[in-house]
Amino acid sequence: MDEWPATFQLNVWGRNPDMQPDQGWAFGDMINNRVANHLPPHRAPENVFNVTEVPPMPALSYRLVVNDATYKVEMHPQSNMYSQILVLLYWLFCPRL
Repeated sequence: MDEWPATFQLNVWGRNPDMQPDQGWAFGDMINNRVANHLPPHRAPENVFNVTEVPPMPALSYRLVVNDATYKVEMHPQSNMYSQILVLLYWLFCPRL
């Protein structure tokens, strides 16, 4: 979970034989076409996905879906801001027990 704008990488979970985190499977997007690129770890700071657009109202966030056959990353709006407003109003105005 992050605020806008955000950058992230996709990593394959694992450990090297020396028990250090595996950095050989870091995926990002070098040319901003929403397709995961696999590059060497020394290029990792440049190999990130940029999420700069805010989800359309009333969505609160994006659900990321990765197609492991094509490495295409899709962002689907999810959640609803009105449910968050109702929860906030409940906490503000309901008596404390």
